[in-house]
Amino acid sequence: MIVVAIMGILAAIAMANDGDYIILAQFSEGTSLLSELVNAVDGKYANTGSFPSTNAAAGITNPISGHYVTSIALSAPGQITVVYGNDANVNIRGGTVIWTAYTSSNGAISWQCNKHPMPAGLTAATPPIAGSIIDSSYLPTICHSLTAAGDCS
Repeated sequence: MIVVAIMGILAAIAMANDGDYIILAQFSEGTSLLSELVNAVDGKYANTGSFPSTNAAAGITNPISGHYVTSIALSAPGQITVVYGNDANVNIRGGTVIWTAYTSSNGAISWQCNKHPMPAGLTAATPPIAGSIIDSSYLPTICHSLTAAGDCS
């Protein structure tokens, strides 16, 4: 009887943790889809020295969306908003994550989400703001930094 009770407790704990993994998996769709727009924005900045303020100005003419992501779009110059849709887990459904471009003195670009602190020496393209998804248990490490190459920094 005690063994059955212990197994039940362990199963409940495992199920609770699985929920976070499901949310992280759904969240990762946004970071994967984000790369197309990040590359376009980075290219536009490299060619013109300024950040575009719309997807069309960045050269992206088709809407960016996925199974869990409703839209990915520039909401200000150098700032991208990812919106999670109705198929996403209730904890992120309808939520947003906002990515802001930061530049260094040598022109390198780093992308940060939800007002994540940046090291000294970088300048935000637009004042950073936080999206509505701020619970760090739902934000994977890659959300903290994404360079043009997609590497964490």
